Amino acid sequence: MTVLTPSRPDLAAHREATATAFPKLVRDLTGIIGRKLTAYIAGVKDVRALDRWIEGAEPYKNSEERLRFAFRVVRDAGESRSPIRRSSVADWSQSRTQRSRADPPAPGGRSREGRP
Repeated sequence: MTVLTPSRPDLAAHREATATAFPKLVRDLTGIIGRKLTAYIAGVKDVRALDRWIEGAEPYKNSEERLRFAFRVVRDAGESRSPIRRSSVADWSQSRTQRSRADPPAPGGRSREGRP
């Protein structure tokens, strides 16, 4: 039996990200990368917005587009047969979550105390 590999391996992830209903996409994405990172990518400060979207509420501004793209990237990387790529998704999402918890730098590259 011959196994055909698609010429564009990311096509399946693209189709899934495009065709999946938004509430299911949000639920699946939060299951993969977590609620805080999903909210961060969507551009919302409150993770409760994710619950509203899962229940069927309309997303804010360009949140749907951002989450569909993130879903596509995560699914493409996660579907890889390479254990390196699969672990990379987990490592990336964990590092983003840790970095989003840190204080953002002060404007102008100065420390909070006013020294450069």
